[in-house]
Amino acid sequence: MKTSFATLLGAMAASPALAHSGTQFHTHGVEPMLIVGVAALAVYGIVEFVRSRR
Repeated sequence: MKTSFATLLGAMAASPALAHSGTQFHTHGVEPMLIVGVAALAVYGIVEFVRSRR
């Protein structure tokens, strides 16, 4: 699956809205999985971006 870098940036920008409406950040539940997922997508996007530039 080829994902564009702009799509990944959009996902990172949308993640705070998906996480919580308040300012509290819990150490259990959906938030840590969301952080790990967004971080993994960001790393994947950077790797694919670098590969496509070569």
